[in-house]
Amino acid sequence: MTDGVPLAVWLATIGGFFTIVALDLLVVARKRGQVRPRSAIGWLAGYIMLACLFAFSAIGNAVGTRGRHFGWMVLGAVAAMAVAGY
Repeated sequence: MTDGVPLAVWLATIGGFFTIVALDLLVVARKRGQVRPRSAIGWLAGYIMLACLFAFSAIGNAVGTRGRHFGWMVLGAVAAMAVAGY
């Protein structure tokens, strides 16, 4: 199931995902009142940076494994296209 990926990597990935969700639900969604453009641009830039980090990680993984995990290559391409606005 893990394809040779260490348990620490899985735990870090799952922990990072839940941290992002908790941050979004507990901090961003609880703010009352009008959203200011500067704040919205800051949060949007943060999420775009996370998507870029994921895309580059997926592409790096695909290159590092020499294409043995084709799904990572496709997932990286989808994330890159989503960031680009396609």
